[in-house]
Amino acid sequence: METAVPRLSASGVRPGYERRVSGRYWWYSWCVALCLLTVSCKDWSYGDGYHYIEVLPEEGWSMEREIFFSTSQLEVGKPYDIELVLRLERGHRYRSLPLGVTFESPDRQISTKVVQIPLQHQRVKTGGYSIVEQLVPLEHGVSFSKEGVYTYSIRHLSTDSVIPGVIEVGLIIEPVK
Repeated sequence: METAVPRLSASGVRPGYERRVSGRYWWYSWCVALCLLTVSCKDWSYGDGYHYIEVLPEEGWSMEREIFFSTSQLEVGKPYDIELVLRLERGHRYRSLPLGVTFESPDRQISTKVVQIPLQHQRVKTGGYSIVEQLVPLEHGVSFSKEGVYTYSIRHLSTDSVIPGVIEVGLIIEPVK
């Protein structure tokens, strides 16, 4: 009795298998293309506000590094909430962080204040890594009186020259809800 040996095509694959595999890849390609099209058509904007995150070097936030946030996209007379975003390594060693926050209006009026930020050691929001995101309200219901460029600058005032574990610093300006 002879055993049947499957015949192979010239490419060394069983007949009909190439069509199934290429058809499967064709189907996967269409699914990926459809997902990318769906994601790219979604409105990912944050609305009427301003959102910006500054990525810091691996060694941490240096005392000399002042971070600037500037925007001219704000409506005159509309109240806004302003929040600071800190993204930290989960094992950071600080309990609080003193920050100098400077605000400059389009007509060059400058105001400065010192804000003591209590740093939480529990997981507030993670991004899949060992990162803690902390939102800190800076101001509530602020109205801007003129059109033009408004600038916030933030600098840490800690006695340490470099604060390790601070990954990103950001500013969110959103209309009051």
